[in-house]
Amino acid sequence: TSVGQYIDQKPGTAKVFLGKFSNVMRKVLNIAKEPYTFLGEEVELLTDYLEVEKLHHPEKLYYKFEYDAAALDDVSLPTMLLQPFVENAIIHGIATKEGPGLITIRFIEDGDYLRCEVEDDGEGIHIHKKKQGHESKATKITLRRLELLEEKFGFKTELDIINRRTQNPTESGVLVRILIPRL
Repeated sequence: TSVGQYIDQKPGTAKVFLGKFSNVMRKVLNIAKEPYTFLGEEVELLTDYLEVEKLHHPEKLYYKFEYDAAALDDVSLPTMLLQPFVENAIIHGIATKEGPGLITIRFIEDGDYLRCEVEDDGEGIHIHKKKQGHESKATKITLRRLELLEEKFGFKTELDIINRRTQNPTESGVLVRILIPRL
């Protein structure tokens, strides 16, 4: 649904959309200046982004966060690390799924590491045929960012994209797991 359609058909929704969208853009511009952000700021930005997307998929998109509230102002991570994977979960997982879908975003402290996860219960990877020679820009950029983290901190990082069906045939969706050093 475009903003023009909202303005013509649902002016109240257009006003809400534009307010939420401008809030997201303002936050993106503010935090994009810094290479790292606090977990609380990242959760806030992702929440605002998901609320904008929820206007497009009001009966379809549901989400939840799982994290230790004590870590919100204590733990840092690379700015906007998960947003591209949340976007992919919406576009390739939830939007293509019949019925409502859930995206779960987790931040789990594990010793010297922070495990960040984006999990959806959408159709999974098997539905989408990869274009020959196509490589996700988001994945490529994230891998490069993780390489730079490894070089800077001397810690190992990981990025795993898991088709949940390969682990359990009764499950669907994708799990993106990123392991980074606690900053």
